[in-house]
Amino acid sequence: MNFARQRLENAILYFAKEYKKRSRRPLPQTGLYKFLSLLDFKMLRCNGKPAFDLEYIAMDHGPVPTELYNNRESIKTNLFSFKSLNEKEYIIIPKENAKPDLNYFTDEELSEMQRLVTVFSSPAYRTIGFMSDESHKTIKAWVKARDRRPNSIMQYADEFEDVFEKPETELTPEEDRFLTFESFKRIKATR
Repeated sequence: MNFARQRLENAILYFAKEYKKRSRRPLPQTGLYKFLSLLDFKMLRCNGKPAFDLEYIAMDHGPVPTELYNNRESIKTNLFSFKSLNEKEYIIIPKENAKPDLNYFTDEELSEMQRLVTVFSSPAYRTIGFMSDESHKTIKAWVKARDRRPNSIMQYADEFEDVFEKPETELTPEEDRFLTFESFKRIKATR
């Protein structure tokens, strides 16, 4: 299994276990999508590179990672599985003895993961509506994608203002790292 996949699976396990430990409830799929998108876009804004580089669509209640959403019925790993409650609702079930390997994450990522779980598992903020509002407020790419067309693919570049048109001398360090990241992705895609 590749490094990126292991990081993602360990993040999902972390969020599922920590959310359940703190809230005494299983993590709903929508909550998982919020955690992943908030972390991905926060790291993008801070470092110029998303934590997971997932493809998201701009659904009504916020960003949804397409790979997880489209395959949730069949995803079963050594760390977790999705369980259907009904036609539209799923929860994430961590494997009983599985422990997330936190060595996959930087200190900055871990700090943000802990912050997200602490905030969104507290009784005052546990509602999916609050999590949706938070993703709508903080993720510009969701707003821009929804404005283009509901359920359209979100673009990481939309988190920055005119990043592809700016003169190099006006780029922030985060924007410069993002453009480098995007260039490497395009090169890799052509191979």
